[in-house]
Amino acid sequence: MRSRARWPVRGLLELAAAHGETIADGVRSTAVGKKTFEVMVERRLVDGIVTVSEDEIKDAVRAAWTRTKLALEPTGVLPLAAYLAGKLPPPEPPGTTTALILSGGNANLALIAEILAAPL
Repeated sequence: MRSRARWPVRGLLELAAAHGETIADGVRSTAVGKKTFEVMVERRLVDGIVTVSEDEIKDAVRAAWTRTKLALEPTGVLPLAAYLAGKLPPPEPPGTTTALILSGGNANLALIAEILAAPL
C-alpha cells in the first residue's frame, strides 16, 4: 500500500489497493468519491494534502476535549492535528488568519476515554 503522505494532487482519480488502519475512521476509504474529486481537483479548490500521524490525531483529540471542551471524533480533529503539528503552510498573505473547520461528534466513547486516560 502506498503511503497517503505521498499521494500528490495530480488530477487523477485513483483507487488504493487497501485502506490504512487509523483511529480516524471517517478517512479509511480507498478512494475519493467522484463529486469530492471534482470539488478538490477539477475546480482547483485544493492546493495540497497534509497528513498527520496517529499520535498527532490523539494529541488533537485530547486538546479538543480538554482545552476547547469540544466533543469531537478523531476524523473531526484532523485539521486541528495538522495545525498543532505545525504542518499547515503559513497564511497568505502574511498577517491574515487561518481558520479550521472542526466537526464530527460521532465519537466512539471507549476510544475517546482511552485517549484521554493515556499518559502524555
